[in-house]
This record gives sequence, structure tokens and C-alpha cells, in this order.
Amino acid sequence: MVKRSAVEVISDAETEVASSSHQAKRARTNGTQTNGHGSQRKNPRKERETSDNEASDAGEDGDGDFDAEAAEAGRLKKRGQLTDEQLQQMKEDDDFEEAMAPKIKEALYSRPRRQGGVAEMGVIQSLELINFMCHKNLKFNFGPQINFIIGHNGSGKSAILTALTVALGGKASATSRASTLKTLIKEGEQAAEVTVVLKNKGNDAFNPEVYGDFISITRRFTMEGSTTYKIKGANSDKTISSKREELTAICDHMNIQVDNPMNVLTQDTARQFLSASKPKDKYAFFLRGTQLLQLSLEYEMIRENNIRLGQVIGQKEQVIPELEKEADEARTRYQEAEKARDQRDRLELLQQEKAWSIIFDKEKEVEKHRKAVEVAEKVLPKLSDEWDAADIRFQENSTQIINMENEMKQKQDDLAPIEAKRKAIHAAIKEKRLELLQITNDEKEMNTKKKTIDRTIKDLGTQLEEESRKLEEDTREQHEALQARLNAARETLDERKAAVADHFSRHEQVRNKIRVAKDQWKEAKNEVETAQKSIHDTEQEITSLKNTKTSSLQGYGNNIPQLLERIKSETWFGERPVGPFGMFVDAKQNAGPYVAILRVVLGQAMRGFVLTDARDRPKLKRLMDDTGNKDSPITISGRDIFDYSHAEPAPEILTFLRVLQFKDEWVKRILINSHRIETTLLCHTRAEAAAIFRDHNMTGAAFCADGLQYRKYNDGGEMATRLGDVPRANDPRAHLFLSGSPEERLRAAQDKLRSEEAHLIDLNRQIQSLTRDVTRLEAESRHMQQKGEELDTAVRTAQGNVESVEFDMRQDEPANLESIEQAMRDSELEKENIMNQFGALQERREEIDNEMEPLIMEQDSLKEELSKHQIRITELQTRLADVAAKRVQAQSDKTHYEKKLQEENKKVTDLRAVLATSEEELATWTAQVSETYDRVERARKTETIDKEIKGIERALQDREARGGASVDDMALQVARTQGALDQARKDLGDMQRLEKTLKQSLYARQDKWHTFRRHIAIRAKVGFQMHLSKRAYFGKLDFNHATSTLELKVQTDDTVGTQRRKEKDPKSLSGGEKSFSTICLLLSLWEAISCPIRCLDEFDVFMDAVNRRISMNMLTSTAKESAGVQYVLITPQDMSNVNLGPEVRVHRMLDPERGQGQLNFA
Repeated sequence: MVKRSAVEVISDAETEVASSSHQAKRARTNGTQTNGHGSQRKNPRKERETSDNEASDAGEDGDGDFDAEAAEAGRLKKRGQLTDEQLQQMKEDDDFEEAMAPKIKEALYSRPRRQGGVAEMGVIQSLELINFMCHKNLKFNFGPQINFIIGHNGSGKSAILTALTVALGGKASATSRASTLKTLIKEGEQAAEVTVVLKNKGNDAFNPEVYGDFISITRRFTMEGSTTYKIKGANSDKTISSKREELTAICDHMNIQVDNPMNVLTQDTARQFLSASKPKDKYAFFLRGTQLLQLSLEYEMIRENNIRLGQVIGQKEQVIPELEKEADEARTRYQEAEKARDQRDRLELLQQEKAWSIIFDKEKEVEKHRKAVEVAEKVLPKLSDEWDAADIRFQENSTQIINMENEMKQKQDDLAPIEAKRKAIHAAIKEKRLELLQITNDEKEMNTKKKTIDRTIKDLGTQLEEESRKLEEDTREQHEALQARLNAARETLDERKAAVADHFSRHEQVRNKIRVAKDQWKEAKNEVETAQKSIHDTEQEITSLKNTKTSSLQGYGNNIPQLLERIKSETWFGERPVGPFGMFVDAKQNAGPYVAILRVVLGQAMRGFVLTDARDRPKLKRLMDDTGNKDSPITISGRDIFDYSHAEPAPEILTFLRVLQFKDEWVKRILINSHRIETTLLCHTRAEAAAIFRDHNMTGAAFCADGLQYRKYNDGGEMATRLGDVPRANDPRAHLFLSGSPEERLRAAQDKLRSEEAHLIDLNRQIQSLTRDVTRLEAESRHMQQKGEELDTAVRTAQGNVESVEFDMRQDEPANLESIEQAMRDSELEKENIMNQFGALQERREEIDNEMEPLIMEQDSLKEELSKHQIRITELQTRLADVAAKRVQAQSDKTHYEKKLQEENKKVTDLRAVLATSEEELATWTAQVSETYDRVERARKTETIDKEIKGIERALQDREARGGASVDDMALQVARTQGALDQARKDLGDMQRLEKTLKQSLYARQDKWHTFRRHIAIRAKVGFQMHLSKRAYFGKLDFNHATSTLELKVQTDDTVGTQRRKEKDPKSLSGGEKSFSTICLLLSLWEAISCPIRCLDEFDVFMDAVNRRISMNMLTSTAKESAGVQYVLITPQDMSNVNLGPEVRVHRMLDPERGQGQLNFA
């Protein structure tokens, strides 16, 4: 882990010391650390030193010199009270300072100014306080270099540094503002939160793959005393860690020492530092701020561990003689048992031969299993090839079946209208033939009647001639007169009948006109009702559009403006609710034919809102209920802007997504998740939808402009259903997805209303005209009815005259002749009627024949076409049956080979497992045997070797029974005791070398620590004098490392003339002088620390204008030249008279919110 160095080496002189000292900054593991940004610089224009440097030199060499002799005398006097070791240390410190001070001074005074870089890691990006101290909710965005926080007293400026200390894991007591965290919670609240965001970029970033470009640390603590951490990164809002150890690791990595008073110098510490602290306190402050104290404590811990290690070494040295005695005794007992060595050696050779004999047997077993696996594996490729071939046949047959089924379906679809037309023609022909059959039967019946009547007429004629011949002589003249009257009466009757028939025809024409006029009146009446309904809808649409001009959110729910205002005024756990969705969705130009579908499918969704936190749902639901939007949907979703392009169909296919335009990408993703708008198609007709799904091999849903919803399933099934009712003008959904502005839509609706009203006027005029026509025709019909009745009366009168003449003629004729004539007339009349009917039947037959001829021709043509289709369908069915049988066979083959393949795979797996087990056992046994015995190439059978081994073992057991322990036990005892002795000697040697190494390392590190401390002290002295010279002050830092004291001496410009040989004690300085001296001390010590954050609270509170201006310039110049360091400076003073650059960011605190009253001084 790369850290910043503690000191910047800037000269050749300093390099000599820093090479062995500046690396001791955080020696936790390996004790030293490489300087990351040291450089060597020389001043080529030394003769042009600034006036500040000249003033400093004058302060040392001129009239403003301190009394060096008096100071040296005081030091010698004090040395009389010190030990020899302290005196020696002081001498070494003086020698070091004498050698190094001029070089360091020259390097500091000749150092050129340069612009410092912005830190990539460890600086504060923002700080947020919630219910912390006097702040309800406060957030700062810090600049990367210099930040001034200004404000009146009581505005909560110091709370910023307190919050920073707490957020980075500091204790409440470290802030000097509270003893416990709960006392920092704003009064009346139960919990507080502080959140700090640290920059985390560059090559040295902390776990950048986990946290990203910044790290957010939130610390929450409650009145009950609990405290929790949430550590997040830039890559997601998810908590990465909540452990205190992770925060410690982050601070260590970034060199942030939140409890270091030199990094965060609080208001109280700054105020008391010079005036109240003792020399030892100042020295402790110096050690703690430069982290030398931490290194010293760690070295002390190493020293104590080394002492304990020496104690353990002493204990180990006492154990060695006892172990040596045990080893000698075991060796003596073993030598006494060496006489049985020959037999033991022979037994070992036999065990070696037996072990390898078992190995050889196992190798044969493994080879047997390996051959079995090879035989079984040879079957697998053949079975796999057979399965692949069967699968190919199955897929090819399935494809053929699908294609043939589609072709059959197409043929059947084409056949349906032809068959329907053929059936209609066949029914018409059948009806005609039934009519012809009835005509034929009627003709036969009429023919029979006619023959009968003809015979009757013939017989009556013969009889009448006979009777007439008898009477002809007597009544001829009278009969002729009556016959003339009868003919005249019959002519009159025929004329009047003709008049009646003509009148009836004209009257029927009038009645037909009445029926036509009434039908036209009814149609016009229906059109009027339709026009009135359309006008009503248009008027409602105009009213809605007028309302829309005042509220563009009307289509998204009730009281939407009030709802949005209430949502804006509420506090939410997650992001503020987004909605209604319709505000972010518009229809494109190509959506014209599908607007009604969009309103039906997406109308309800356009009223919806989205939340990022489920805890906000009850609050949003309550607001919706209060504003009359109970049915508006609520979606809970994270802000996930995912890529959906892979799911879209081909570019030429129209989808819901491609006819909509979105103003918010998040709303688009929500509708994609809820309504699949990226894959749901829009088509003109169901047939077009089916063709698209078939041609592109797709499944899913499509909505058609003809009012149908089409769905294609994965198994090949499909379904079409009717959409819901299209929203009418009074439906809020009717205001969705409208094109043009509200003014344009209002003008179009008003034009439509005027056109519909004009059309209604025309329809009313048409109804009035038709009403007049019906009234006139009905009057004419009533007149013709009356005329017809008169004509019927005249016909009846003429008929009566004919009957009267006929009666007179019958009176003159004999009764028999009259009856014969009457019978003949009746027969003639009946014959005439039959002939008339027959003629009508002949005409109807001819008409039917003429009508049937084209029907029969068309039927024959349709039959031929149906026959062709049926032949093709039959062929397809036959082929389909063949292919289906092949597919069944292929499926059966697949199942068969799949089963066989599984069986063989299982068999191979089992054989491989057996082989692997055998090989593993062989390898294990071989390894075990090889560790113990050398390999033999040949061995006898195991049974033979066992017999010989048992014989030798019985002989050895007999010897052990006589001599005590066995040879093996003795050998093990010797090895065990000698091993324990060797291990103890080895451990003792290792520990002694470790102790020596630790002592040498500790001495070397302590020596470097002392050198480092001297170097920092000298650099601080020179820097302190240099910074004081900015104000024409003189002073020094008196470090006494032997007594651990630090004394500050300052000589101001007002004492040059009166007390030129006497410097002031810090306690006697004025408030502004103390503050300026504190700034000079901090600037001199800050160069020795590497924390990227430096905070100073109310550094100028007691300064006059001159001190404050110079201090401000010193701070800003130092900050600008510092590389990778961020400064946070708090002041109650105004910044208007300070020259600020682009590196400076000023944060102004609001005045405190307290009740301000007016004191009565009267």
C-alpha cells in the first residue's frame, strides 16, 4: 500500500539525513517507508532573495539578535540538573543542529514557489449533517484545495469539524465538544447522521474495483447510545461494509489521522495551545502531531516483546541437558538389541517384496479396468451418431409437417369461401328444382283435369246439338235478341273489369311509393339520431379540450397539479415519486392508426407513478386517495437504465415502443418491464400479424387496427380476441396520445361540430320533405281507394245485367237444354282457367330454366375448383401422414438411442469411476510403498512371501519375549529422543538469532527515529522563524529532546526598541500575536505530516487586520503550493478584503435561528 511521505526532502543537505530518517512515518510492519515525492532543488538566483528572508537574516545577525550567550548560560545551568545520558543526548542534538541547520535553512529560503497539484485520493468531496448539534440538515461540497467556512458566532461553524471527526470514526471526547455521541444530537431529535464523501481516484485508490471514484461514509448514532456505519461506493447505492475495521483500513490507507490535533485543530485547542499549555505539553503535541509518539510506543512494544523472548530462551536452555540424557539412554538400549538386525533386515526385504507384489497385482487389475473402459467408450460415438441422425430426421420431418400444416391450413382457408359459395348456389338450384318438380306435378294434374273436361264438353256438345236442333225452329228470333243483349252486357262487364284492373295497378304504384318514402324517412331519422349523438360527443370533446387548456394533465387523473405539489412538499425515503407516466410519453407521427389501441392498452398505465423505496408507498397511496386517484397504479423499482435492444424485433416491424416518444428513459424501462412495449407488435389486420409472426418465426402478442388482439404461443397455437371498447370523448383516456397542440385540436373539433350541425340541418330538411311526400301519397291513395270502390260497384252492376239476360235466355229455353248449356259453360270456364294456369306454369318453367343455367355452370366451375383443392389437400394429408409416421419413427429412434446412450454413458461413467478408484488406489499404494521401499522389478506370489514373513516374525517375537522391548520400539525411541533433542537445539538457535536480529533492528530504528526527530525539529525551527519574519517578528522554538520539552519565544516589532535583548513568553503575547504565532507554528509543523486533510478552527479570532491579512496570505500560499493537500479553515471574519484565487472556495454559514430580542437600556 503506497503512502505519502512524512517529510519532503528539498535539498542535498536534507537528503543526507532524510535517506535514513524520513521513512519512519508508519513503521507498523517493516519499519521503513520510501519517500514518494521528495526532490532536490537549488536556487540559481540566490542574490535575489526576498525582503522577508532578508528581514529574517537581519533578525538573527543584526540588532534584533537574541542574547545567545545568555541563552547558552541558561542551558548550561539547566544541564547541571540532568543525567549523563541526557547530557550526551543534548550534545548529540546540538552537534546535529550545528551541522544541518544552515543547509536546511538555505533549502527552505531558496525554495522556489510552485503550484501544488490536486489530490486524487483522501480529500473531502462533501459533508452532510442531519440533526447534528444545531443543524437540522446541512450539506457542504468542498473544493479540492482551500476551503473557508465563514459565518457569525453561533452559526454552527465548529460543528463542521466535529462532524468530520465523528464521521471518520473519532470519539466524541476527541472533539472537545462532548463526552458522548448522544450529546451531539440536535435537541428534540432521537438520532443524528453525518456523511462524508472521500475522493478515491488515481493509482493509489483504495479498492477502486469495489468502491469506484469516491467512498461515502455515513455514521448514525441514537439517543439510546447505539452507533452504526454505512460505507458505500460510487458504483452503486448499496452498502458495501458496515464494519468499523473497514473504516480504519480506509483511513490508514489514505493517511487520515482524525485524532491528530495537527490535522484537525479545534477552536479550544488552538485558543489554549500557546497560553495554557506547558513546555512538556507542547512537546507532546509536537510528537503526537508528527506521529513520532506512535512510533515510539510501537518500538517500546517491540522492546517488551524482545524481553519476553529472552525469558523463553532461558527456559529452552534449561531443557537441553535433560533431552541429551534421554537420547543417550535410548541409544544404549538400541545398541544392545542390534544383534537381531540380520533377521530384521531380512524381514524388511520380505515386506518390500510383498508390498511390490501387491502393487503388481493392482497394476494388472487397473489394466483390466482400462481395457473395459476403452471397449465401452468405442460404443459411445456410434450411439451418438445414430442419435444425431435420428434427431436430424426428426427436425426435418417436424419442419416438413409445419410447412405442410401451414399449406393445408392455407388451402382450407382458401376452400372455405369457395365451399360457402358452392353451398349457396347448390341451395338455390335445389330450390329451383323443387319448384320445377312442383310445376311438373301441377302440369300433370292439369293435363288429367283437361282431358276429363274435354270429354265432358264433347258429351255435352253432342247432347246440346241434339236438343238445339229440336228447338231451333220455334225460338230462333227471340233467342237472337236475347243473345244480342247478353253480348252487349258482357262487353260492358269486360270494359268495367279492365278499368278495375288498370285502377288497381295505378293504386299499387302509389302504395309502393308510400312504402319507399317511409323507408327513406326511417333511414333519415336514424341518421339524425347518429348525427345528434356525434354532435353530443364532439361538444363533450370541445369542453374537455377547453379544460385541457387550463390543465394539461387532465388525462392523467384527477387534481394532478395538487397531487404533484403535495408530492413535492413531502420528504421521502427514496427518490421523489416520478409520474404520472403520461407526462413523459408522446405519440409519434406513425402512431395515427393505432392511437385508439394505445389508449385502451396503456391508458391506465399513463396514470401511474414509480417509487425507489417501498417504505414510501403508503404515503403516496394516501396522497392519491386524497386527490381522487385511487386507481392509479404504483410501481416500485430501482433506477435501472438497462439495454433492451437485444429483445426488439427486426427494424421494419412496428411495436408500441417505436410509435412512442419518451422524455424519461426510466419511465421507458418501467413500461418495457410492465407492458413489454419493445416486443408487442402493432398491425393493421389479424392476417398481417399472423404473417409477421410466421415469417419471422416469432411468438408473442400483436394489437390490430381492426380491433383484434392476436397472440402466437410457443407451441404453435394462436388466438385472436376482441379488444375492449374504444374510449369515448368523456373518457379521460380520450385525451391521451393526441397529436398537435390543444389549440389545434380545439379548432379541429369546432370545425367538426359545425360540419355535423350543417349535416343535421340537411337531414331535418330531408325528413320534412319526405313527410310531405308521404302525406300527399297517402291522400292520393285514399282517393284511389274510393275510386276503386266505385269501379267495383260498376263491375257488380254489369255482372248483374249479364246474369239477368242469361236468366231471361234460360227462361225461354227448355230446362234440359239450359242445364246442358250451363254445364258446358262451367266446363269451358274451368278449362279456360286450367289453360291459363298451365300457361303461367310454362312461363315460370322457362324463367326457372333461364335462372338455373348460369347457376349450374357456376356450380360446375366451383365443383371443379373444389375438386382441385381437395385433391391437393388429400395429397398433403397423405404426405403429412407419411411424414408424421417418419417423425414418429425418428422420435422412437431418438428415444431408443438416447436411452442406449444414457445406459452406455452410465456404464462408461461407472467403469471410469472403478478405473479412477483403482488408479487412485494404485497411485496411493505405489506412493506409500515408494516412500518406504525401493522398487523391485520382479516378486514372488504374495502367499509365498507371507509364509516366510510369519516365520521370521515368530522368531523375533520369541526374542522380544526374552529381551523386553522390540527392536522397532527401541529404534523408534532412539529416533524420537534424538529428534526432540535436535528440534530443541534448532528452536533455541532460531530464537537466539531472532532475538539478536530484533535487537539490532530496534536499535537501528530507534537511531533513525532520533535522527528523524532532530531533522523535523530543526526544520520546524527554521520554518517558524521564516514565517514570523513575514510580520517582522523574531522568535525561536527551543526543543529539548532529553527533557521532552518545547518552549516558544517570540519577539514582536514593538519590543525591538525597548526589549531588544528580551523575547516575550507566549503567555504575555496579545490575542492577535498568539493567533499569528500559532499559525506560524502550525505551518512549520504541517510540512512534517502527510495527512491529505488539514483543518483549523477560528485561527484569526483575535487577530487585527494586519496579522489576519498576513496569516491569510501565508495559509493560502502554503495551501496552493502543497501537493495533494486539502485545507478547511474556519473563521467568523469577513473575507471581502482577502485576495482569493480559483483554488479557494468560500462556504458561508447562515445566521443562527434564535429568538432575537432588544435590550432596554433606558
